[in-house]
Amino acid sequence: MEGNENKSTSLFSGSDKNYSLVQFNFGVGLEINLINNLNLVVDGKMINGFGGPLYFPIMASIKFGL
Repeated sequence: MEGNENKSTSLFSGSDKNYSLVQFNFGVGLEINLINNLNLVVDGKMINGFGGPLYFPIMASIKFGL
């Protein structure tokens, strides 16, 4: 990369403030047997960033054994 090596790329560069970020995660999952050696897995999480976003990602996958 080219450019001034003394230049900072930090998001809060030049700021005299300190920042602390805290996040709380809670998750639960469920595995459902569809047929022999084939399962449906559903996972959900609650993610809360204190002073930030609150969101609920849900993932589904298929698990199989040989």
